[in-house]
Amino acid sequence: MKPKKMIKNAPHPKGFWGKLMLNAMNKGHSALSEWGLSFLPQKTFTDACDAGSGGGANVKRLTLLCEGKVYGIDPSNLALKESAKLCRKEIKAGKVEFLQGLSSSLPFADGSLSLVTAFETVYFWEDISLSFKEIHRALYDGGVFLIVNELSENEPDKYAELKKIIDITIYSPEKLSSLLKKAGFSEISAYTEKDWICLLAVK
Repeated sequence: MKPKKMIKNAPHPKGFWGKLMLNAMNKGHSALSEWGLSFLPQKTFTDACDAGSGGGANVKRLTLLCEGKVYGIDPSNLALKESAKLCRKEIKAGKVEFLQGLSSSLPFADGSLSLVTAFETVYFWEDISLSFKEIHRALYDGGVFLIVNELSENEPDKYAELKKIIDITIYSPEKLSSLLKKAGFSEISAYTEKDWICLLAVK
């Protein structure tokens, strides 16, 4: 397990340990991210948003799938700063923009996005039901919401120590599916591998 000071920075990275955590996210979640993206029902999207964009690596990945613009949303100033460094070429080309904000209040018009992703972040959302409704609002009909998590509620003992360090809620695929249905998503698919879980919801 990573040092406690690093883990404490997972929800809202800041300072020295936050920077280490962002670097660890970009490197350590690569295989998980590629696995999750493999379930997307199509290979081309228009405008997209990575909610809780962390270190920015997944925003960079999304530019390869999107003909439009990719937005990264995160509440952490440090995350936005480090992400901008990683994606400076894409920002200069007008392909990427990072914005400070929360998943529960997205700065997008109704039905303006084709894809929203959430990698290793829904654990920390204060009101996940509100966030899911907000994402549903921002997607156009037929738009896709992709959730990719490394931790599953189905193995609680394994993460007991983690829960002692940070405020985190670990969800099962069944619970996430239920919340997505309540938010208005019509087509929901769940995939698992080891402890990894992926939810694909279509508006």
